[in-house]
Amino acid sequence: MTALQHVVERCGIAFEPHLTSDLLQLVFTCLSHTNRFVRETGYRVIAAFISIPGLSTASVSAFWPDITRNLAKGLSDNWSQVRMSSSVATRVFLTQLPSLEAREPYFPSLLPPLCLNRHYVAEGVRLYCQETWKLVTEMKGVQLVEKYIAQVVEFYISQTEAANHAVREAACACIAELGTKVSPGVLGPHIPDLVKVLLQCFRDDSWLVRDAACLACGNFMSSFPEECRPTLPQLLPLFFSSLEDSMPSVRQGAASSLATLVSVYGSEVEEKVMSVLRERIPLAATQPLTDSRYKGSIFYLSLSHSHVMYEHS
Repeated sequence: MTALQHVVERCGIAFEPHLTSDLLQLVFTCLSHTNRFVRETGYRVIAAFISIPGLSTASVSAFWPDITRNLAKGLSDNWSQVRMSSSVATRVFLTQLPSLEAREPYFPSLLPPLCLNRHYVAEGVRLYCQETWKLVTEMKGVQLVEKYIAQVVEFYISQTEAANHAVREAACACIAELGTKVSPGVLGPHIPDLVKVLLQCFRDDSWLVRDAACLACGNFMSSFPEECRPTLPQLLPLFFSSLEDSMPSVRQGAASSLATLVSVYGSEVEEKVMSVLRERIPLAATQPLTDSRYKGSIFYLSLSHSHVMYEHS
């Protein structure tokens, strides 16, 4: 595969007669190989194909749709190295197109995974895709997400079921971003599906995913209170259970989201939240000061501090 990559790069346009459907199908097969290094190298070959200068319109029309679908698959791979290699090929593919209008036919497939990878946990992939996003959207990212909102939402939801917890975490972060950046009129019809999947992520084995889902729910309640109101009976117990999570950041996120919930829904939920506070805050007095499990949370307070907070509340 690496040898083929170098042949293509050195031959340039002279390689076009050999760029056939059979060759592409062979490379596409390698993009599904069980070995991640083969997949990674396969996307370097794809980048070499895309970079051939002066390709004929016939070759572009024949091969670009299949290449686009495979780039989207690589941007969703469970291994960071493969995502990175596909991200490089995707930037080459999109930036060589002369204008935003010329890129738009490929956005339904490539925009959603590229958008998600801006929040991917691997720093190299995250920073590279953030830069690519600026280059290919020409600072019109929000408008493009709104234009292709159906594809974006469908992709985000699918990624919450990924085998890699880092992917699920990034999906929750992206869903939270939708709640704060996309106009209510555009996102409104998709709120029920998004909140439903966040409720599932609340129970994820990974605390990073639980944390991201908790904060995302807080964002949605603040931005879409009426749409989220039917889910309050399910959300409140999840927030309360998160206050006892083993990870401090999850507890902190739950406390923050509960504060948002009270500010949004007022008396509708205030007494339920206050009853939990009345029950649990005094328990700080019986907790050993050396117990680090709850450090940084609402429970890790001195007795006097607890009393002040309780009275203030």
